[in-house]
Amino acid sequence: FSLEQFWNISPKHARKIWGSVEGERFWYWLHGCDFERQSTNSSMIGHSRILDPNLREPDMARLMARRLLSKATFRLRQKKLYAGKLALSIRAIDGPKWSRDIKISPADDPFTFLAHLDQLWDKAMHDFQSISLTPMRFKKVSTLLMGLSKHSEITDDLFDQSSADQIVRSAKNDALTQALDKLQHKYK
Repeated sequence: FSLEQFWNISPKHARKIWGSVEGERFWYWLHGCDFERQSTNSSMIGHSRILDPNLREPDMARLMARRLLSKATFRLRQKKLYAGKLALSIRAIDGPKWSRDIKISPADDPFTFLAHLDQLWDKAMHDFQSISLTPMRFKKVSTLLMGLSKHSEITDDLFDQSSADQIVRSAKNDALTQALDKLQHKYK
């Protein structure tokens, strides 16, 4: 509960408090031990949120999930990565939890992921309605991008027959994504 108490605990106890090795690393840094951090490769990027009481209705929770996913896709592009899988988890106030993922062609733009999130959300609402007679209120939403790869590691679809309309829409989405990223960097 205080810095003095933290100073006097063991490094393993700090790890337990943090729930990860970062607690132990912080303890050692606090005690003047200097060491290099190991470089890591991201295997997933995600965000989750415990919802405020005014965000627990399904429509508001969906908007929060979309916001979290937009943040995750921004981080994905910052790392110059693409994701081939999207996961959505939702926990209801009264206990039930719903979680599914969907495999997609590797992408980095928010529009692709938001469209797939909407599909997952619709499936979740259908599943929640089948198990509950009362209107659902949610406690937590999480989005996760997995199957991360660099552009050079992606193999194009052999059977892709994109129409001219799809190619134009993709170019517009790319331009809009770049504009959103510029705004994000400017007002970060």
